[in-house]
Amino acid sequence: MHICFTVENAENAREEALKSGAKDLSKGVFEISLANEKKSVEVRNSLVYSPNGEVIEFLEKVKF
Repeated sequence: MHICFTVENAENAREEALKSGAKDLSKGVFEISLANEKKSVEVRNSLVYSPNGEVIEFLEKVKF
């Protein structure tokens, strides 16, 4: 299972999740490019495993 949350700061969200028992998946924050036929944006995100094993993604808010 994969759950994605939009957040103000992906690094802060990752650190809080790790403090609450999550396990690091992305080894920090990284940038990815999202695009459709009209526009492309760079976004920052991070990934952790929840204590139950779900993948949790923290995606910084962007305007498309």
